[in-house]
Amino acid sequence: MLGWRVLLDKLPTKTNLLVRGVQLQHSLCELCRAHEENAKHLFFSCKVSQMVWNMCDRWLGVSTVHHVKAKSNFQHFHLYDLNSRQNLVWKGMWLAIIGEIWKHRNGIIFNHRKVDPREIFDQAQVAAWVWMKHKIPAMTFSYSDWYLSPHTCLKFMWFDNCVFSVIGKQTWRGIVKMRCTCAKAKVTKMQDSTYHI
Repeated sequence: MLGWRVLLDKLPTKTNLLVRGVQLQHSLCELCRAHEENAKHLFFSCKVSQMVWNMCDRWLGVSTVHHVKAKSNFQHFHLYDLNSRQNLVWKGMWLAIIGEIWKHRNGIIFNHRKVDPREIFDQAQVAAWVWMKHKIPAMTFSYSDWYLSPHTCLKFMWFDNCVFSVIGKQTWRGIVKMRCTCAKAKVTKMQDSTYHI
């Protein structure tokens, strides 16, 4: 369960592997190649990860300060004009971003992929929407609605109490295990400036 492992710093980051005695060619972050790779750096303070979080802010039209500690970052990934249920769903986007950063990092190591913050964020948008589509029967908005106006989608999301009570009992398990089976889905990309690393 990736989300829990990030919060507990139990992922096999390079720093954690070295502590366990695993021999590595180097301990640098695969995204920026400038700092040692630990969970705090990889997900929150790496310049590439920060680009991804900033894309999320611009997508919502907000400006926030992102904490570099996992638990604080998760707790503050919150929209103040949404209710507790809507914010619980919004936490799924946090987990989607974390999941896509980790997958991208592994793709660089094992498949020699190029670093691409835009791809990380695009895939996180898809992953969060797919999770909502399968877990919240009352969700009626399309991916295009979600892509163009996520805040509006969350704001007017309606929950059946019975349905939500079932979701609530397994919120962590369900969200953290989320998998995007259509990660390679072709979606129209919003025009954005090119990022140079």
